[in-house]
Amino acid sequence: MSKILIIEDEEAIADLEKDYLELSGFEVEIANRGDVGLEKALNEDYDLIILDLMLPEVDGFDICRQVRQEKNIPIIMVSAKKDDIAKIRGLGLGADDYMTKPFSPSELVARVKAHMERYNRLVGSSVVKNDIIEIRGIKIDKTARRIWVNGEEKTFTTKEFDLLTFLAENPNRVFTKAELESRAEIQYESYAKAINIEARTMIDMARKQFIPAVIKYTKTLADTVLAVKEAGVDASVQAETLEEITVLLKEARAALARLEEVTAQAAAKEEGPVQANFYHDEVCPAMENLRRPIDKLEMIVDKEAWPMPSYGDLIFEV
Repeated sequence: MSKILIIEDEEAIADLEKDYLELSGFEVEIANRGDVGLEKALNEDYDLIILDLMLPEVDGFDICRQVRQEKNIPIIMVSAKKDDIAKIRGLGLGADDYMTKPFSPSELVARVKAHMERYNRLVGSSVVKNDIIEIRGIKIDKTARRIWVNGEEKTFTTKEFDLLTFLAENPNRVFTKAELESRAEIQYESYAKAINIEARTMIDMARKQFIPAVIKYTKTLADTVLAVKEAGVDASVQAETLEEITVLLKEARAALARLEEVTAQAAAKEEGPVQANFYHDEVCPAMENLRRPIDKLEMIVDKEAWPMPSYGDLIFEV
């Protein structure tokens, strides 16, 4: 299993990256300080490093320079700095890639896979080859969890991937529905983990970005309504909008509280079918109930007042 080191001081971001990489079959460690990350990078064996620039104790540029003097493993720099100078400096110090925050976790995983494949091709036969199954025009890379059909890469869900892999490993056999469903039990853990990631990210985004932005906009709109009324002008339209936002905000807060409650309950459930079914029956509907008022608020609130997209925004669009 390939091992990745994330050096990132923002714990929420590091945890989200770790979750997505682990779902893709990687082993991941996190260092939240530059000096700790540098020590790990130099003294332990990793296949790739994801390196933030702005770190306490030792910054990302210095870490990249020192690691590159000792090792040739891929380094992906991530930073909120969008200027070309930072990118040029990072790549000049030996980084293999530079990603500007915010970005999708799925994009990060894709880049990690691409850089590791390129690195493996360069170092040659000393690298352990991926576990590959090829049968009747289907190529399954079990290590990278990728599938090609007649040479064209296809996207599969976790459950679909594992089911297809199971069938490919057992050709010329007919399985009953009950037999296949029994195989699905091994997927309960992956399913529960995936939903947990989405739920926690949605909670974090709603609490820290969306709801505060709506509250701030509501106060501004209330001041506008008051000013319009004092000027002797009809403020009924603005007042109507303010009332609608207030109702949606109340709905979003209640939905957020419910999602936090059921997510905590799900984490305490026994792993396996019981936990997976609870995520499906309780957590997923709670996520949808929070998504609904957030979507409506996004249509009403001034775009300039709406928070900038970040790591978890995509989850509100899934």
